[in-house]
Amino acid sequence: MPNKYSSSIGEVSLEEGGVIPVTKATANLAEIMKNSDNRPIIVTQNGVPIGAVLGLELFAELRELARRQAREISRPGEQAENQHELHANSVNGI
Repeated sequence: MPNKYSSSIGEVSLEEGGVIPVTKATANLAEIMKNSDNRPIIVTQNGVPIGAVLGLELFAELRELARRQAREISRPGEQAENQHELHANSVNGI
C-alpha cells in the first residue's frame, strides 16, 4: 500500500498519524475520539483515505489559523506587516 495519496486538497501522508478503516472507525468511535487528542487519525475506505478525525484542541487551532489567514487575504495591505510580526515572533521564540 502506498504511503501517500493525492486528493483534491493535496497529498495525504499516512505516516503522520494513525490510519483506520471506516468499518473499524464506525464500530469504535469513542476509542478513536480519545486517541485523536494526540494526532489526527486518517479514516480509509478500501485502503484510500476518505476523512480524518481530529481532537478538539487541534480542530480549534486549525480553525483559528484559517480565520487569521482569511483576514489577511481580505486585507492585503496588512499582509506584509503581519508577516513581519510573525517573523519577529518566531525569531524571539514567541
